[in-house]
Amino acid sequence: MPSENNRQFKKLESTTNFAWDINNFAILEMLTERGHLVLSPLLNLYSVNEVWKLHIYPKGQSDADYIGFYLFKTHISDQAVYNCTLSIGRPDETPVKSYKYTGVRFLDNGIGEEFFLCKKYNSWISNGSVRFRCDITKTDQKNLHSPNGSSLKSFVHFNLADTANLSLDLEELLMVPFHSDLTVSMSRCEIYVHKYILHVRCPNIRFQNHSLAFVPPNVETEINDEIFGLLMYYCYTGKLKDSFVPLELFRLAEKLKLSSLIRCLHEQSSSHHASSAADVENQVISWDLDELNFFEEGSRIAHILRTASYSKQLVIQVSFSNDCGKEKFIDISFKFLNITDCIPILLICKISLTSQSGLEAFKEDHHVFRQVDQWNFPRIPCQKDEYMYISGMGLTIELSICDGTHSRLVRNIKTKTKLLTDFQTVSDNLESLRSCMALLFQITRSTSNLILLSSDSKFFRVHDGIMWARWPGLRTLIDKSSVSSEEDLYNVTNPLELNLPSEVLDILLPYLYTGFIPSFDREKAELFLKHNDYLQFPYHLMEKCEALLSDDNGMQC
Repeated sequence: MPSENNRQFKKLESTTNFAWDINNFAILEMLTERGHLVLSPLLNLYSVNEVWKLHIYPKGQSDADYIGFYLFKTHISDQAVYNCTLSIGRPDETPVKSYKYTGVRFLDNGIGEEFFLCKKYNSWISNGSVRFRCDITKTDQKNLHSPNGSSLKSFVHFNLADTANLSLDLEELLMVPFHSDLTVSMSRCEIYVHKYILHVRCPNIRFQNHSLAFVPPNVETEINDEIFGLLMYYCYTGKLKDSFVPLELFRLAEKLKLSSLIRCLHEQSSSHHASSAADVENQVISWDLDELNFFEEGSRIAHILRTASYSKQLVIQVSFSNDCGKEKFIDISFKFLNITDCIPILLICKISLTSQSGLEAFKEDHHVFRQVDQWNFPRIPCQKDEYMYISGMGLTIELSICDGTHSRLVRNIKTKTKLLTDFQTVSDNLESLRSCMALLFQITRSTSNLILLSSDSKFFRVHDGIMWARWPGLRTLIDKSSVSSEEDLYNVTNPLELNLPSEVLDILLPYLYTGFIPSFDREKAELFLKHNDYLQFPYHLMEKCEALLSDDNGMQC
């Protein structure tokens, strides 16, 4: 079995697929004119039990620029000590510069550096994205340099995890319920599911007043057949099955306290209603102004939004200003970076400033963008104490984007997106699925029903349904194994033996559960390729190995 540390601290993942894309270096110059500080949205890096935040911002001007990146631990529940490495890298993920820290407690402040950029001499900057990597090791205070700590690694970049294939594989598991352990009878049919999936995806569901921990293998449900089917589809895939959202599914999600599903339903409902009236794209950006540590006069918050319908980049800048040292204002501006055609774009904007006591300010306006154009939204007054005027406040921007040639639609289009009064950023729907599967991977000891044995005699407890859906070679391997029955595989005295070292399984199993591909070197990539004909590893993982081995420099992936 993996060590105790490895069971407690899994690979870090990012809640947003984010890289500071500076393909067009003018973006960096525009956002940093006059040397103002710009903050990107916060990135939540998390393991199962811990939450980390990474600030990334560019600052400077002209040919001399810096990118700063700072790491914080937001929930400090112990006196743990960490060894950390922060790296900035090229688009191919090879590091350019690394900074190491030893014996960090994260009690008060974060750690970080500012990295010098010069576009004249760094050709790699203009050809891709700047990528950031965090290597974090929880270590023993008495032996800060011990190599036995638990290492958590992550690159922050696009396609950080293969969530699409994770969702598709789990959908197949729902359609072909391999070794399901719960049969739910509905009014017209039966559905076969896995209790360990529901345990992490829908923990509050009950059947005939039984919780999941005590539910018998055959139960009935009073939930409508269609609604229960949609709920199970979301639990397994992280997605909604249809564009139309029944009201009953809203009510069921609220009853079961499934916040991720509620958020997903609101987004789907907004998109459905808007598209039925016109070609409209709705977006919501929300900031907790306290959390951004945004104190300096003239500083800015910036957000680059990639619009789907029009394939444009919309830059949103937020700053605070003074009116002769008296009244304070929030200034917000919008600019599309890559309008290369003559088709105008209509932007309808609703901005709300909220505090814990409720709505503080609200404004709605619209603007038609033609070519390169910047729109300054009407200023929003911010009446607060001189030094604490942003304390406990949140800023929410709701946008509707549509074809500006039909500006008459302004009178008829209303943004349908729910106002986020808790100041939380809307994240990818699949992020909830991935975090739940990470939790399932952590609790395999109590919920697993299959035991694997590595070539170096280490046991790994897993779930047979996950292995069946995610690891093609294991289906064949079970059939070819010499055990008399599949039930024998769940006996620790007769596990499924794999001619595979434990260090490879330490990489493979987290990928099977979460889609996250951690960092590994050429030696492990060669091991994967060596055993692939026999064990048939997932295709996306093998692509990673082949790409690494094709690198002549042999640098770490």
